[in-house]
Amino acid sequence: MIETEIQSTLDTVSAIAISQEPKQTELAALETKSLTPSSPRPKSTFNLNSILKAKEQPATAIIPIEEPQNVKPLTEEQLREAWSDYAELRKGQVAEFHLLSRQVDLNGSVVTVALANSVEEPLLQSMMTDLVTYLRNKLSNPTIKIESVMKEADAKKIAYTNKEKFDLLAEKNPLINELKDRLGLDTDF
Repeated sequence: MIETEIQSTLDTVSAIAISQEPKQTELAALETKSLTPSSPRPKSTFNLNSILKAKEQPATAIIPIEEPQNVKPLTEEQLREAWSDYAELRKGQVAEFHLLSRQVDLNGSVVTVALANSVEEPLLQSMMTDLVTYLRNKLSNPTIKIESVMKEADAKKIAYTNKEKFDLLAEKNPLINELKDRLGLDTDF
């Protein structure tokens, strides 16, 4: 009984294998047919073999970076003049003009701009390429770079209450304390 079941299973498997062989040959024929250029139907799928093959790319030659030949030395006077000229070009943009009106420091070919707050950083970055290009062309120095530095602003004490206002005036003129004592005035009114 078991032998007959095994035999029938083997017959079924061999029948399936035989019936699939023509399908594989049909698929191979279809593949070759779709690869021929005479087919009127456009190819709608990608050929995976061509995707998997590594495309040969031409070897790129490494070009050495040459140092600029005609580099003029950079002076602070020339930089300040070119900087103010660029600021005049940006006069229509109030925030940019205000940022460009600040004092800049020169260290070699690096220009340092002091920023008062973090809002000015994206503003400077947005005009950085135009500014650097303008300065390099105007000053004939392709090595110019611009850096930004956050400068801590001196926190000015602001007087809000009457007592704080009086104390601020008393710091400027100590005789106000004597006047207050003589007249018997109260600062907390």
